[in-house]
Amino acid sequence: MYALVREWCSSLLRKEDFSFAFLQGCFNNEAEYEALIAGLQIAYDAVLAQVDKEDWRQPFIEYFKHGRLPDDVFQRMKLKGRAPQFAFFNDTLYRRSYDQLWLRCLSPVEAQRVMHEVT
Repeated sequence: MYALVREWCSSLLRKEDFSFAFLQGCFNNEAEYEALIAGLQIAYDAVLAQVDKEDWRQPFIEYFKHGRLPDDVFQRMKLKGRAPQFAFFNDTLYRRSYDQLWLRCLSPVEAQRVMHEVT
């Protein structure tokens, strides 16, 4: 069970490596499961922190706030082509929908939270 969790965590975090283990032999199933769940929660929080660093909105925010464009030529052209569909107002990024409504752009963490609330 420990190896499965460690492999799952390592595949999600890619660059970071951490582990958790029982200090003593533990034969209490309830304690083992609680420790396993705690470890999975730590890994999940670490993954969310990693996802938050790679926010898809960041290039648009940098462009609208500071006029900065990505260094990569392809990414620069892609951003310039998509920028007219977006607006940055009161530190919030919005995207114009097909029926001309402004939709608030969410970070991956915010989107997960909203999806959890809806279901």
